[in-house]
Amino acid sequence: MLLSRRIFLSTATAVAAMPILKAVAHPETTIRVSYAPASLKGLYEALARRFMDTRPDIKVVLDTPVANYDDLIQQTLRQSITKQVPDVSHPIGAQWMANVAMASLER
Repeated sequence: MLLSRRIFLSTATAVAAMPILKAVAHPETTIRVSYAPASLKGLYEALARRFMDTRPDIKVVLDTPVANYDDLIQQTLRQSITKQVPDVSHPIGAQWMANVAMASLER
């Protein structure tokens, strides 16, 4: 069940981003994407291929995946120091979902 939610969230994010990217895309546009967890590498590669088939003027480059959400946050913070932050960072992890759940319970 949890994997189904992850796939749904990943797909929904990619589909939601398509109209936005279409409005601002220029020839030879490259989008760099980082994500976690690494176990979803196949899913992200398939989404990137499908997106590039739909929008051949935009190239999607996937960063090497990291193991989990915490590692992705650390990587993103290091990249921000050197001004090499990806265009899109998409974390899906148990800790992230737990934080969202806890925030909604605190309301």
